[in-house]
Amino acid sequence: MPPILFYNLGPPPYNTGTIYQLVATPNGWKLLNRSGQLFTPRGLYQFARHGGRLRVSKHGEHTHITGGGPVEYAGEVRFSYNRRSRGRLLWWSNGSGHYKPPAEHAAQAGLPMASFVPEQLTP
Repeated sequence: MPPILFYNLGPPPYNTGTIYQLVATPNGWKLLNRSGQLFTPRGLYQFARHGGRLRVSKHGEHTHITGGGPVEYAGEVRFSYNRRSRGRLLWWSNGSGHYKPPAEHAAQAGLPMASFVPEQLTP
């Protein structure tokens, strides 16, 4: 069954920040840039599953990540800053003012459901 799509409810995209693809590796989550370099994520990112790919930006809005197009899911994702656990996913949510995806479709994000925190409960 194809995923349910969510459409931009806000203004057109405002382009800021670098966009990375978020990928799971045996050593934890990594950010993949357009040149193929891998980086370890730290802190809070906006994310969107768009066209089957999980993309993130630290400073861009959800619509910046997607070009304003529809998404399979969108929200926020936080990674550890701690030197020993850097890159460990702490939590993720459906926090997106532009797309407002409901929690009941969170599995479409492709992130671990055990780390999901609905927007209202975000730490």
